[in-house]
Amino acid sequence: MTVGSDVRMSGIKIGTVASQELNSNTYSANLALFIRADVRLPDDTSAKVAAEGLLGGNYIALTAGGSETMLADGDEISYTQGTVDLLSLVGQALFNPQNNATDSQ
Repeated sequence: MTVGSDVRMSGIKIGTVASQELNSNTYSANLALFIRADVRLPDDTSAKVAAEGLLGGNYIALTAGGSETMLADGDEISYTQGTVDLLSLVGQALFNPQNNATDSQ
C-alpha cells in the first residue's frame, strides 16, 4: 500500500490513501484516508486491502455496514482485514504434496 493508492467502494474510487505509518507497539498499519465529502460511511464500515490482480497494485476496499450512525472526520474504521498473498496461495496449491499424490493415482 502506498500514499495515493485508491480507496474504493463497490469498485468505484471514492478516495485515496493520505498517509501511512507502522504502529511500533502493535505492529499494525495505520492509514489515513481521504474520502470524498459526498460519501457518508456508516460507523460499522469495514476496510480491507485488495489486489488489482496477480501483478497489479493494491487498494483499500470499503464495505458499508448497516448502522444509522455515520463516521465523522477523524473517526476510525474498526473492522479491518489485511491482504491475501495470492502468489503464496497459488504456490501452495501447485506444490502441495497431498495434491500431487492424488493426481498420480
